Amino acid sequence: MQNTTLLVKDYMTPNPKTIAVSENLMVAENIMMYEGYRHLPVEEEGRIVGVISDRDIKFINYIRGISSRDIIIKDILHRPSYQISPDTPIEEVLESMIQNKYGSAVVVAEEKLLGIFTTIDAMKALKDIATMFRRANEELEPQ
Repeated sequence: MQNTTLLVKDYMTPNPKTIAVSENLMVAENIMMYEGYRHLPVEEEGRIVGVISDRDIKFINYIRGISSRDIIIKDILHRPSYQISPDTPIEEVLESMIQNKYGSAVVVAEEKLLGIFTTIDAMKALKDIATMFRRANEELEPQ
């Protein structure tokens, strides 16, 4: 099989929308619902400081008597976010995501957001790996 290193930049979702720490949860809910996102990078003064997930939102919504308009993102934010370079090998990111149970990794270079790598992106990489493996095995089989 050909020795190929898969990199995050080849599988990440580029240019994701972000939300400011000062916004309320309802804004995050709307962005995620209308854009189809499950993870939303959070910015403060132009820097990525965390990620809010659809799971975070669902958990907060289970608390009765609290309106998502009254909840500010900075009050529920998980800090810090797992940040990686676009040139990070996929296997390194996957290992960290597995060990730490991360649902996403924020892809940055020189403190600039380039993308986000999620479990769905990881599944795309796995599909490509499985395809490469199958093709390599087919080449080895006698005709």
